[in-house]
Amino acid sequence: MKWMERKVEGKPSLFSPRTKTQAVKTLHSITKVLYKRIFDHIVDRINEASSDGHNHAPAESLSTKMGSKVCDFGILDIYGFERLQTNSFEQLCINLANERLQQFFIEEVLTAEQKGYAVEGLSMCHWDLPDNTPVVNGIQGVMKLLNEHSLRLMKNLIQPKDDKDAKFCERVHQDFIKDGRGAGPIMALRLDGAAARAGTAARRYDGFQIRHYAGDVSYATAGWIDKNSDSLVPEVEQLLSEAKKELTRKLSDRATIDAKRTVNSVSSKYLGNLSELLATLKECSVHYIRCFNPNDRREAGTFYNKYVLDQVIQCGTVELVRIMHDGFPNRCNFKDLRARLAGMLPADFQRYSDRDFILAIMLAFGIDESQWTLGVTQLFLKAGQLRVIEHMRDVGSSAGREMVRRIRMHFARKKFRAACTVTRVVVWLRKRRIHRVRYGAVKATRIFVRLHRWLRAARTRLYPPPPPSEPRLDARARNGRGLQATPTPQQRWAIPVAAFG
Repeated sequence: MKWMERKVEGKPSLFSPRTKTQAVKTLHSITKVLYKRIFDHIVDRINEASSDGHNHAPAESLSTKMGSKVCDFGILDIYGFERLQTNSFEQLCINLANERLQQFFIEEVLTAEQKGYAVEGLSMCHWDLPDNTPVVNGIQGVMKLLNEHSLRLMKNLIQPKDDKDAKFCERVHQDFIKDGRGAGPIMALRLDGAAARAGTAARRYDGFQIRHYAGDVSYATAGWIDKNSDSLVPEVEQLLSEAKKELTRKLSDRATIDAKRTVNSVSSKYLGNLSELLATLKECSVHYIRCFNPNDRREAGTFYNKYVLDQVIQCGTVELVRIMHDGFPNRCNFKDLRARLAGMLPADFQRYSDRDFILAIMLAFGIDESQWTLGVTQLFLKAGQLRVIEHMRDVGSSAGREMVRRIRMHFARKKFRAACTVTRVVVWLRKRRIHRVRYGAVKATRIFVRLHRWLRAARTRLYPPPPPSEPRLDARARNGRGLQATPTPQQRWAIPVAAFG
């Protein structure tokens, strides 16, 4: 670690001594990378050992050999939302994971519940759900800028005398805080006047603020460029590959030794792993345990009401409770429910459709109409009502004669009202068709009259009548064959005008 390799294009590599600071940073990088790779190695070994009882067999090979998909279960434990005295790159990554999981919860639970009601044609209320998409997009944009500045540093496009972290923060302000304070999820730091006079206040480009769903958090960007680097220089990888211990040699990355130096950033890997995690969650049957932080001081036995209430509101718990209260958590498919309850009504009800049969069941046993509703393909029930129906089936309950008579009368009236509605629609369509024909004829007549008037006025302007005078004699008159007047322009157009008239 004392020497640093410098490659110059077209020339052999040069080795220059590292400074003490560079050597310490390299040592810290080796420690972090070894810890990460050992952790991944242990996880892989555990997965191999627990894959369907076959030790040291990868899950993919097991599923291929056995011809079936390997089922597994997982527990995702995300450390809660972090808001420390000084928040850095690590806190941003943790809070981004919480934001993405919150977004996943809203989309997969709350939004999906509303869409389910809409598909079934239920007139449920529309709830205003929290949307943290702008926050997620903003954080991902900040991480992309961080990768861009890491690449610029690797290409020596940033001068050594420049503060690379301040340059990065300045770019964040330019792209996301255009109005000086920031009206979106990313805002400028709040500068303390008293601290500024004392010389202890943060400068403008020392960091920024993000409006998370659980509250505003200030981030200090000092050291972010270095923290974003997740690659070891080739000579350090070469050192690991030549270690005495076999485990250490296995942890070396041969591709880094052979390949050209590239940017291997923590943020890009983190975003990729987070996307893979959410893709995995979408394929799973997920159960949630919602945890709330009782206070922001990390004190035992302390409960801040407003602090907890803000978390409850921002994370969508209020909307979830409202949906559970106003909605119908239990739902059954018509076909499946009819197969289970077929014996509870007389045989002549079997000719009814699935929806009408379930409606007859609910009416026959007098279940409160506020506790259930019918969709297009499903019966929606309040909590506890499905247990009531199952109990009636288990004890062999059947509808009484009077109730059956009322149900038949109900469906007869329903069919009669439907027939009346169809009749009214047919009559209305016939009248509408006649009305449209009459309206079209009247409209065409009006257009014709307007055109005729316009044509007559145009002829008058083009061929004005001559002044009154004596009739002219033609050649035959001069020959003594009689008198004949030359027709005027109006007389020439007499026949066409009469035809239009």
